[in-house]
Amino acid sequence: MTENPVLRDIAADHPDAAGLMAELEHFQLSLYGHADPAWVDAAEFTPPRGLFVVAYLHGEPVACGGCHRLLNDTVEIKKMYRTPRLRKRGLGRLILTRLERFALQAGSRRIRLESGARNADALKLYEEAGYHPIPPYMPNRGAEVPPEWWTGGLRGFRQPLEVSSRSRRD
Repeated sequence: MTENPVLRDIAADHPDAAGLMAELEHFQLSLYGHADPAWVDAAEFTPPRGLFVVAYLHGEPVACGGCHRLLNDTVEIKKMYRTPRLRKRGLGRLILTRLERFALQAGSRRIRLESGARNADALKLYEEAGYHPIPPYMPNRGAEVPPEWWTGGLRGFRQPLEVSSRSRRD
C-alpha cells in the first residue's frame, strides 16, 4: 500500500523547508554551475503575504514550494523542488495546486514564475498546468550568470487566475 503525501503549510525557515531548499540549491549547481541562494526571507512567504508548503511522505519532507506577493494582484512562485527519487509522483502538481489556491484566496489575479531552461521536468509541469511562456520579468535576475550556463536564459511563465484551474485559457 502506498501512502499519500501530506502537505503542510510551514514557515520558510523551518528546518524541513531549509533542508529541501539546500537540496534545490545543490540541484541547481549541478545543472547550471550556479544557483539561487538556498534561503528566502521567511516573512515574504508567511500569510497573508505568501505561503510555503512542504510535502511529506512517510513523515519525511520530500518536496516544497512557496509563493509571495510580487505586485498587488500578482504572486510569484519560488523554490519548487521535489527529491529526485520521487519523480513522476505528482508532488510538483500537488504543491503547485496548493499555491494557486492560496493565490486565488489572497485575491491575486495572476501568477508568475521563472525556471531555468535546462529544468525539463519543471518546464513540463508548468506548461501542462496551463502556464504560458513569457520573457523573464525580473530585471537583473540571473544577470551575474553567464548565458551559456542557462542555455537560453531563464524562462518566465504566467498564469491568469481569472479562470478556473480546470480551464486555463486567456
